[in-house]
Amino acid sequence: MAKIKFIVDESVDFPVVKYLRSKGFDTTSIVEDYPSLEDIRILKIAFKEKRILLTNDKDFGTLIFKEKLNSKGVILLRLWDQTSNAKTRFLEEVIKEYRDRLFGNFIVVTENKIRIRKI
Repeated sequence: MAKIKFIVDESVDFPVVKYLRSKGFDTTSIVEDYPSLEDIRILKIAFKEKRILLTNDKDFGTLIFKEKLNSKGVILLRLWDQTSNAKTRFLEEVIKEYRDRLFGNFIVVTENKIRIRKI
């Protein structure tokens, strides 16, 4: 199985980046490495580096499904509870339960369900 690498959008709190790194995931942070970078450029970097994009920003769905931009995979967190702890808890569950489906899919995570759509 391919090693999972992440790129974390600015919309996701930095403690989530720290969590992913603490679990041994190769994680790029937009806040650290590419502050204020446009969404299209973020997707291009993620695709080139074979990274799963972690975001709270729905605009990436438009770029991928309507604009047909390439993506290796996206996890979109749409949680009412915007705390770092909630994001980390749900992300941990997604990685554990759907690890083999992260690549090639657009995954939307809410408190009530996880929707997976092929890219």
